[in-house]
Amino acid sequence: LFGITMSDFHCGMEWASEMVIKARLGGLIMTEVPVTLHKDGRSRSPHLKRWRDGWRHLRFMLLHAPNWLFTIPGLAMMTLGLLGQLLLSQGMVAIGPATFDVHTMLVMSFLTVLGAQVVFTGLFAKLYSGLHGILPYDEKFDRFVRRITLEKLLLVCVVLGLLGAAGFLSVLGDWYRSGFAPLDYQATMRLLIPSLTLIAFAVQGVFNGFMLFILFLKTRGHEPAPPRRP
Repeated sequence: LFGITMSDFHCGMEWASEMVIKARLGGLIMTEVPVTLHKDGRSRSPHLKRWRDGWRHLRFMLLHAPNWLFTIPGLAMMTLGLLGQLLLSQGMVAIGPATFDVHTMLVMSFLTVLGAQVVFTGLFAKLYSGLHGILPYDEKFDRFVRRITLEKLLLVCVVLGLLGAAGFLSVLGDWYRSGFAPLDYQATMRLLIPSLTLIAFAVQGVFNGFMLFILFLKTRGHEPAPPRRP
């Protein structure tokens, strides 16, 4: 999660890991001194609880690695979902005895939308952590987010929303011209699912965009953490 090459330093669970992780994030130089492990000679039972303390330890590490907790899984879900929709938009796909059709395409759409929301959450977490000193200030990330601007994001969302609406209205028009007769779901869903996915993207982008830039608003007593100097 943090690119730390040292060996076992988890003897104190999250308390020991916190020192090493924050030293790594702060760019400090660390040196490992080998020690000899001796068996515990105490007769009492261990005070650590395997699942409770293990989860608290893992939770601490994940909360300090928003890219691995949110952004990377979200991007993986989006990539898989988009590729699946693109592939299935051309027709059914058979792999061995399994045939993938519009039902799978619907699942891919859900995965895409879910992944997009997880990515936005990762942006919130990384930005908030940097502005409030939880994680080291990342000037490149801060500059990247500010360069996007809310207006640019809203413009992209409008374009995506219009594309999705055009596809949706096309399906609706076909239904109208047929006299509202039952439609061929295999044909209509291949256009309807991507169209609704784009509309969902647009709505997500608008509201998440406003939320993202709310984090830049300054409040009295909560000024952004200054960049750390080497």
